[in-house]
Amino acid sequence: MTAMVDRCASCQRRLTWNRPAIDVCICGAYIGSGDPLCTEKEAPALLISRRIAMAIGGERTISSASLERQESLPPWWSHVSLDGCLRILVAMGAIDRPLTAFKVAALQQAPSLSWKGIVERGLMRLQWAVAHPDDELKQLASVVWEGGLESIALDHVSHPDRQVAHLLTEAIFDHKFAGRFGSLRGQLSQRALF
Repeated sequence: MTAMVDRCASCQRRLTWNRPAIDVCICGAYIGSGDPLCTEKEAPALLISRRIAMAIGGERTISSASLERQESLPPWWSHVSLDGCLRILVAMGAIDRPLTAFKVAALQQAPSLSWKGIVERGLMRLQWAVAHPDDELKQLASVVWEGGLESIALDHVSHPDRQVAHLLTEAIFDHKFAGRFGSLRGQLSQRALF
């Protein structure tokens, strides 16, 4: 797998479509995955990118060799669906400052740089969660989007996704789910009042 870059390692300019060739920068330098911009610090992001590429390519399971390199990601990571991965990352990384209100509309209109920040914060918080015992996860409550995790836990197609979101919500927010899993929208509507 080749890591994608958006800057030239030689001149540090952002890559644009206005260049001599697809693998050549405006300055004339060749663009490649061996660039120093692909650092070990980005390894979890590269693992997620690799998983997405494998799924798109038709390979639904991850090889044991790639699982061994996931030491900085939670052990359940390989069992969650791709949609679940994204939604969990968004829930973990959408809030940039503690105790900040989160608006779903802002997420839908977020530019790519904002998404990069969301994924980076989500990965960082997941890595922190792996390195700390369950009783310390409550420290994440002020920076994790509770509604995002709850929506996965209560109304998601994949059972592992629901399970992981349920466990994260319980560990971070000490929230116990009393209802059944699945959508309750029909039961919670006001139709019964009329």
